[in-house]
Amino acid sequence: MKTKNLYSWKTLFLSHILWLIISILYIATPSSVSAQCGNSMATRTYDTLVKGIGYGSYAVSFPKWSPDSGTLMSVKLNTSVSLSYGFTLKNADVVPSTYTILVGRVEQISSPALSVPYSNTVEQSLGAYSLVPGAQVVKPPFSLMGNYNNTDSISGAVASFVGSGMLNFDYEPITYTDIHTNNNSSYAYSATAHDTVHFSLTYTYCKAGLLAAALTHWTAELQDPRSVLLSWGAVNEQPGRVYEIEESRDGQHFDAAGSFAASGAAGGGSSVAAAEQDYSFVADLGSAPSAAMATATPSASRGIAGKWYFRLKWTDPGMNPVYSIIRMVEMGSAGRGISIYPNPANDHINILFDAPNAAGADGVTSRQVDILAADGRLIQRQILAAGASVVRIDFRGRLAPGVYFVRAMQLQQGGSPMTASFLVK
Repeated sequence: MKTKNLYSWKTLFLSHILWLIISILYIATPSSVSAQCGNSMATRTYDTLVKGIGYGSYAVSFPKWSPDSGTLMSVKLNTSVSLSYGFTLKNADVVPSTYTILVGRVEQISSPALSVPYSNTVEQSLGAYSLVPGAQVVKPPFSLMGNYNNTDSISGAVASFVGSGMLNFDYEPITYTDIHTNNNSSYAYSATAHDTVHFSLTYTYCKAGLLAAALTHWTAELQDPRSVLLSWGAVNEQPGRVYEIEESRDGQHFDAAGSFAASGAAGGGSSVAAAEQDYSFVADLGSAPSAAMATATPSASRGIAGKWYFRLKWTDPGMNPVYSIIRMVEMGSAGRGISIYPNPANDHINILFDAPNAAGADGVTSRQVDILAADGRLIQRQILAAGASVVRIDFRGRLAPGVYFVRAMQLQQGGSPMTASFLVK
């Protein structure tokens, strides 16, 4: 059996050069990342084990980076490959011939989170074998690669890794064989390959976003499909303090949504307000900021569905600004199917459907709603009566903190399920 050459030498060479160029342009230097964060850098790694026969297509998932944990600075994907390979080569021609064997390995990773798919190729020569007609050489499985690392680092475009839920990666390794002969002789060839791959995702983040000591709490909760309740408490407010709410679409670049003077130390006095002061503000994501916020600067993207990020900034006279950790909410949109609020949730959720629940063949029930854990386990199921466009789902038990999913589907009319996620803290 002849081997199939999956890649020509020219294709392999050009793809490798292209990968090097992309990597140079795309990867920021570690020193630039650390300079933004000082000595407050930390890492968090998720990994999984993939075993196969040298090739295949695997779906790998890891949690997204939560803005509550700090400011994400860079992301590193890595595959550590251990590959064993064995083969049998036989001269199937009528003349003596010399056969040269090359074995290559291609690592391919793609994901919606990656602006450029990762690809890398490495080759290794297994030597030249001179065989008379009918002779063969047999090599039992041996270690061809031992913890061979492929790494893709992302520093400049990490917004797609931030949020709630999971990140999905398509991992497609290929092990191939390329055989050359000195006189184009025929041969029979068979091979076996087994690989063990540690696939990992490492977040490098800045711990400077920890909740400042002056804040007792800071939350952002989706109250309905278009408004977010921002709440915080503060102690030891300095005279003249000014609070500013900032909003962002990518978790990296923030715009001012408005500012106002602190109430606890208002009036320009010299004393510090030690008692806790509570604040709340409802941000209407479907329109410009409230006119009550005198310095409001409307964002051009207000009213656009998707993830929204908020942080609180406060400034005391003569001092540098202080920032809270970043909070994220997700605003639904018409055509998406369903929206969930409040989010984060506690003991219940409200589900808003784009279209009212149509009556089924029995005229009574037509829509099923499932609450699923992040690993796909069914937590609870509920059948909804026809006609409802907004429903409240009370949790039947206390849900552990984490990410959950809602799946809603029509029972009689068919169609694709509608899904959305929510967070329980």
